[in-house]
Amino acid sequence: MRPLPPEVSLREVRLTDLNFTAAGLVADVEISNPNTFAITLERFSYVLSVEEQAFLSGENPERLSIGPGGQESVTLPFEFTFAEALNVARAGVTSNQLDYRVQVNFVFDVPLLGEVRLPVEQSGTMPVPRPPRPQLRAVRLDSLGLTAAELTMTIGLENPNVFAFVIETLQYELFVQGSSWVGGSIAAGTRIPAEEVTEVDVRFGLRYLEVGVGVNQLLRGAEQLEYRFEGLSAVRPDHPLIPAAEFPLSQAGAVPLRR
Repeated sequence: MRPLPPEVSLREVRLTDLNFTAAGLVADVEISNPNTFAITLERFSYVLSVEEQAFLSGENPERLSIGPGGQESVTLPFEFTFAEALNVARAGVTSNQLDYRVQVNFVFDVPLLGEVRLPVEQSGTMPVPRPPRPQLRAVRLDSLGLTAAELTMTIGLENPNVFAFVIETLQYELFVQGSSWVGGSIAAGTRIPAEEVTEVDVRFGLRYLEVGVGVNQLLRGAEQLEYRFEGLSAVRPDHPLIPAAEFPLSQAGAVPLRR
């Protein structure tokens, strides 16, 4: 019977680990020997590319004998940080997913055929998880009295990811002109859809004796407020591989004062 080349199939490339800094991929390859005699896998090389740029590569020189009509599986693990992948891919810090390609080149020794080279490859897309970005978007003056004022601040919760998030907790404190104006937390369970911004309004009161008598004049004439926004957010990604995580929040700048 005429000898036949082996059959090689890259059955699956799957994510095995994913968090906000790193990822793990595994490539599962199946090799079949259709012959009535043994063949030998002499060696194989592999390349993982991201955004068409070669990223991780290597070679396995270990020989593997595959018996008559036999099958063998080869598993290739890849582990990397997103900082390394984005640097190689030149995809920029705003990328929320990466295109990848796994290429494997097998070299067999088949009796009567000699050296047989068989390449396989598979492409896919993986998410690049990023924490949601809480941002103070505006402060509205609802009422202004002789001793106190009522205001509402609008917090925008931006989700840059291709999957949804649930805010478990968001603790915050707003400072204006060095004084703490309000602190608290947003109720657990706030859901942010993928690649969207959810706005949350927080109403609060200011007593001038507590934050400074100059606040009344500031609120009467200012078009914007110089602020610092501090806090801590705990989030639960709507993704089976990504664990819940906490992120510190620190922002400073100018926010519009609306009336």
